[in-house]
Amino acid sequence: MSVPQKYRGRPIEELISAGYYDPETRTVHVITGPELHVHSRDWQLEGPLRMLFHVLDPMVAKDPKNLIVYGGTGKAARSWDDFEAIVDSLLTMDSEDTLVIQSGQPVAIWSLVSMRRGC
Repeated sequence: MSVPQKYRGRPIEELISAGYYDPETRTVHVITGPELHVHSRDWQLEGPLRMLFHVLDPMVAKDPKNLIVYGGTGKAARSWDDFEAIVDSLLTMDSEDTLVIQSGQPVAIWSLVSMRRGC
C-alpha cells in the first residue's frame, strides 16, 4: 500500500504499509502473526496495540468509521487524529513507560524508570 506523505517517517507508517490501517478510508484491520511491531519489542505494549486494532476491525466494531467499538457510543479514541497519536505512542514507548489517555486523547507518557530514581 502506498503511504500518504503525511504519514511518512511516523511510527504508524509501518502499519499502513503492512495493510493494517488505511488512513484514507479510515479502515483498521486486526494485527495477526508473531511479529512484534512496537519499538521496544515487548508483548506488554504489543498487546494493547493489537487490542485497539481488533476492536476497530469492521468485523468486530459496531461503527468503526466513527470509532465506536460496542453498544451505545463507546469510542476507542476521540478522533482519528487521536487514534493515530495513540498508535504512534504505543509503537515508540519503552517497556518502562506508561501511556496516559484522558477522554480518548493521549496526554502523556510517563517513564517509570525516572520516577523510580526520584524515590
